[in-house]
Formats: sequence, C-alpha cells, structure tokens
Amino acid sequence: DSITENYDIEKYFPEISTKYNSGISGFTSESLLWFCDEAVIKYNPDLVVLMIGINDSGETSMMSPKQTARNIKNLIEILDMNIKNTNFALISTLPWNPEQNREYRQEEFESKQGIRSNELISKIYEEAREMLVNFGNVIYIDAFSEMLDNHNRLNREYSLDGIHLSEKGYEKFTKIIKPVILDYYMKISG
Repeated sequence: DSITENYDIEKYFPEISTKYNSGISGFTSESLLWFCDEAVIKYNPDLVVLMIGINDSGETSMMSPKQTARNIKNLIEILDMNIKNTNFALISTLPWNPEQNREYRQEEFESKQGIRSNELISKIYEEAREMLVNFGNVIYIDAFSEMLDNHNRLNREYSLDGIHLSEKGYEKFTKIIKPVILDYYMKISG
C-alpha cells in the first residue's frame, strides 16, 4: 500500500545491501495475490517483509479481517512455493485516526469510513497469526499497539492525515520493526 510505497528503506535499512520496496498505493491483499510474481517472486528474496490490510477495510474495499487474513495466508503460501528457502516477517496492519482523517479530508466522515475501525484492523493480525501457525518461516511484529495514542487511535504525531505516516511516524515504525527484522535477517542469511 502507500504506507509501504512511501517507506524509504534505503534510509532506514542501510545494513541490508540488496532490498526492494514493492509497495503500491491503493493495493489490497487481493491485489497482491495477482501481482506477487512481479512484486516479489522475480526478486527471489531471502526475506519478504509484509504489512497488509489497511486498504482492505477502507472506503473502496470492505473485506472482513478473516478474508484479509486468508489472503495473507494464500500470498505466503504462493511465495513459499515459488521462492526456495524464503522467510517472512509479517508486520501488523497499522491503526488509523478517524478524527484526524476527517479533519484532513474536510468531508463528512461517515461517508468515507467504509468498515474501517481499529478494532477490525487489529483482528487482521490476530486472524493471520492463527492461520499461519504451522509456518515455521514466519516471524510476527506487532507495530499496531506501539503506534496508538491514549484513545486507541494512530497517534497524531505519527501521521499526516490519520492513515499515512509522517517522518516522525516512519522513525517510530522503524524503531519498532528494525531490530526484529535485522536480527531475523542475520540469522537466515548468516
């Protein structure tokens, strides 16, 4: 999605020499199933880092957490079958801040919300973890809870518009995921 597409992996992960950012604005978990050859398989990576789901519960796509998790599982199965000895880091979908998003859009909130709620977003990760329990090559990173404010919304200081991350948001996000990813990457490539 656009959160991934806008993530400057060159800046935040200089320790990993060969890396690709295949994030595409607006993509859903279903889109990734159709695009995984071009976005991932052709690179034959040792490690695939995934964060999927914010667009699945938005205003244009309204999938349940279980449907999104099933697509994540299907995607990992496809990649696992097509890339020898690959590993996965699954990052939880990030929360959103509906009030900040409404202010940014200056529109009537209810007409653009879709079914998106932080309660449903958090369930995507829970459902995916349950479905992937038999995969020994997947690690999990919970960024959702670390990005929340005291009202269980995406912290305003981490966001531009209630969904997309600000520079401070990407710094916080990196602080959460980087140690886990680098440790895992060193173990599998080492």
